[in-house]
Amino acid sequence: MDKTPERNVTALHRFFQDFYRRDNTPVRYRYLNRLTMFLRQSGRPKLRGKAAELRYFGKPLLAAWEKWMNCRISVHVDIQLLLKMNVFMENLLSEFRDEICFPPDQAVAFEEACSTMLTLHGKLAVHFADQEYLGYKLKGQ
Repeated sequence: MDKTPERNVTALHRFFQDFYRRDNTPVRYRYLNRLTMFLRQSGRPKLRGKAAELRYFGKPLLAAWEKWMNCRISVHVDIQLLLKMNVFMENLLSEFRDEICFPPDQAVAFEEACSTMLTLHGKLAVHFADQEYLGYKLKGQ
């Protein structure tokens, strides 16, 4: 996204509201129209929200990422795959929420998705370790 942070947040807010309507999302993230949803007085930026709101945030976040990502940048592709693994695992957890455990095939798929996501998370942490983001130095905080 190439606008000011405030305009980017406004565009994201509109995108998420449209997504929620189309997808019939049961619990919507309510505070997507302010930059303060990410910023804290000190420390790293952190997305704030209630558990139920964040529970249904993976799919719209993936959709937004895919809309604005640059497929030629490898770190963007890594983030896309991490988000896909997150949504896949959320879907499995929802599908089998009334069960004590996953059926064998789904258990293997869940474990593989989790391993992939953790590997990507580590790779991305190394990539961003020396980066500054929104004025915050991430390394050593």
